Amino acid sequence: MECKTKENREAVDVEPHPSTSTTTVGEHSLGIESDTNTEEESSQKSSSEDENGKSTLFDPTDWPDMLTSSLKETIVLKGLAKPKGHFAFPKDASKRRFTSTHYRRRLGNGEVHVRKWLSYSPRLDKIFCFCCKLFTTTKISLTTGGYNDWKNLSQCLATHEVSHLTAMGNWTQLLTRLGSGSTIDHSYQRLLATETQHWQNVLQRLVAIVQYLGKQCLAFRGSSDTLYSENNGNYLKLVEIMATFDSVMQSHLKKIQNSEIHQHYLGKDIQNELIDLISKEIRRRILRLLKDAKYYSIILDCTPDITLVEQMTMVFRFVSVKQGDSPIANPEIHAEERFLGFLTVHNSSGEGLTEAILNELEMLKIPLSDMRGQGYDNGSNMKGKHSGVQKRIMDLNSRAFYVPRSAHSLNLVVHDAAMCCRDASTFFGILQKIYVFFFYQVQQIDGI
Repeated sequence: MECKTKENREAVDVEPHPSTSTTTVGEHSLGIESDTNTEEESSQKSSSEDENGKSTLFDPTDWPDMLTSSLKETIVLKGLAKPKGHFAFPKDASKRRFTSTHYRRRLGNGEVHVRKWLSYSPRLDKIFCFCCKLFTTTKISLTTGGYNDWKNLSQCLATHEVSHLTAMGNWTQLLTRLGSGSTIDHSYQRLLATETQHWQNVLQRLVAIVQYLGKQCLAFRGSSDTLYSENNGNYLKLVEIMATFDSVMQSHLKKIQNSEIHQHYLGKDIQNELIDLISKEIRRRILRLLKDAKYYSIILDCTPDITLVEQMTMVFRFVSVKQGDSPIANPEIHAEERFLGFLTVHNSSGEGLTEAILNELEMLKIPLSDMRGQGYDNGSNMKGKHSGVQKRIMDLNSRAFYVPRSAHSLNLVVHDAAMCCRDASTFFGILQKIYVFFFYQVQQIDGI
């Protein structure tokens, strides 16, 4: 029934009682994690998290309409959250408000009774009955939209305490069972936790293989994608070798061979996904170092790939400073040169390359005003003093000084020296014509 009675202005000056969330039973010890729930439960949990990934299940307003048994257990383990410290409860239009004194009820004999079930939502400025919202289907304000009739609150709470003894009992029993690990689906949760741990162990080993192949610049795939076959690539061969000595991979491959599982995480798609995730993490760390250093220089160069599409490399140079272990230790200073990736270039003119550079810097959130150097080759589209890339960037940032690449300058010196020899000039001229012939033939074929 709804609560509509007179206001009780009685105040009790008692320190707040700790909420039931102080139970020593941890959710991880019971295997209650987002990984171990079903897809439906995971979606419910994800909807009850804020943008920082922190759980908001303490607030009943964040609970989904349909509560599964596992989600109920998670909520019970987390317990209630009450405003901490001197929280300023807002007043309504009648200048009334909820106060912390309502968490206590003084009995006729002077004894103070703690209302552990009372939950306040700062977001809605309403109260709920924690146990009734979890364990009853009765449609009252304390279990649906919340109660905020502060004038009649005291009598409402006193009346409700008598009517929700069954829900209180269910709440207490579930909390006790969770503490002893004897819930109905505890065994199922334990199996889920074991399965989740197995896949985490498998992925850890696969990530290690991807990191190794990447560091050694080795190819991943071969002509075959089948385990224990010839020419199946470095990735699968390393998986096979690891299974020889590692029980986790040995069990995993045995399940694959016995057709017990079909999603094995060994195919080309998962390889590419792992490579992409690792590259994003490396890129994120490089950008963090670069932004900590603030000032930087860029080195750019273009070259066609195997499909004759022009690719521009982006290399950043900056100085990183790592503080010592103690305040009096000298900091470690390193000159860093980090490659961030390739940019596909469709317009190799000075204007097109400048636009590609500026767009990439904006996407990476790297300020152009912090650029202090440019390093390009001696091509007219790069070093041109009127419309080259270096001139266009210096017009935007006069402190981004241009320095020609010494390696390309040396290449030009060798080229000019070779041109003095007629035989060398003829030889390299023929090679250049052959290259141009096949280059344009491929372009014509692509056009057709």
